[in-house]
Amino acid sequence: MKSIIDKLTIYLLLFMFSINAFAQVRLGGNPEGLNLFALSPDGETLAGSNFPGTIHLWDTATGAEKDVFKSEFTIGAGAVLTFSPDSTLLASGSERSRVTLWDVATGEAKFVFEHVGANSISSISFSPDGTTLASCAAGRWGTSSTFIYFWDVETGKKKSEIEVPELPMCSTFSPDGTTLAIGTTGFRNKPVSVYLWDIHENVEIATLEIATLKDPWGVDYVKFSPDGTALAAGIGDSSLIMLWDVVTRKETGHLHGYADEWTNVSFAFTPDGTILAGPGGDPDAGVLGLYLWDIFNEKRKEISEPRKFAGVSPNSTFHAVEVQEEVIDGNNTNTYLLWTISPEEVFMDVAAHGKLATRWADLK
Repeated sequence: MKSIIDKLTIYLLLFMFSINAFAQVRLGGNPEGLNLFALSPDGETLAGSNFPGTIHLWDTATGAEKDVFKSEFTIGAGAVLTFSPDSTLLASGSERSRVTLWDVATGEAKFVFEHVGANSISSISFSPDGTTLASCAAGRWGTSSTFIYFWDVETGKKKSEIEVPELPMCSTFSPDGTTLAIGTTGFRNKPVSVYLWDIHENVEIATLEIATLKDPWGVDYVKFSPDGTALAAGIGDSSLIMLWDVVTRKETGHLHGYADEWTNVSFAFTPDGTILAGPGGDPDAGVLGLYLWDIFNEKRKEISEPRKFAGVSPNSTFHAVEVQEEVIDGNNTNTYLLWTISPEEVFMDVAAHGKLATRWADLK
């Protein structure tokens, strides 16, 4: 009997700990209809946007609202949001094929870039040194561009462009800034691939084929590991993230459970490159949350409440946003809670054998 009581006490303590294990702060101001979030690289600022084009900025430590940007363009289907590497600039995409570059300190729109020949922006990414912004614009509907534009963030001028064989959906720079990984769509029955492109020589280096059980719609998001040795590509309609070794160009694994909730498709590596964090679950069943994948043994940890992934801070803390819906005076109102989850807190879980799991290898 004493043994049973001891076990129950341990479980109760662990349960009580788990309630408060993940820090939460309410995001201030009066945000409405937020559907996309981005964390600054320094981990100090959270940005959130809605379809009409309002962008809110918050302090991640307190949840206090820092600023509100009003875009002159409806973001709509071009819902893209990303910070520069030094966290001083914020780029937002719009459905009118425009990219607005914001000065985070002043709230001013520094430049507006127009991606000609497309109907909405599908991806924007900064070079590692922060001097260049790459924009993609592609989709199944309307006119789509096979060009990726490179913009000078100091002058607002287009520096160069590359034309890829298939319609680009997303792109990202390698950590050394020499290579662009480009994910494509399956528009007009063309194959879905990830291209590795030499930026300086403007030539294709390699084509990584997407092989899934069914023909995928396209690549939602691509990201290099911090050391540049691994590449991850999210295939939302196949519910997986594919991994490659960048040097050998060999496929190294599949991470299952990835979910592309249209405006919540990004994912990020921890600084040591061992864990990938992003949205996961089953959108059709309405079951979505934060997923953490160990890329070396393809284990995953599911945290159900915060549906909107935001990013990973320099100290490996995971950030995600939970949306709570309330009805006040007959009106639907949303409250947004920012979750900050440390790696140590993630492992505070009870494994199947009843012992506290402190390592990925212990999680069942």
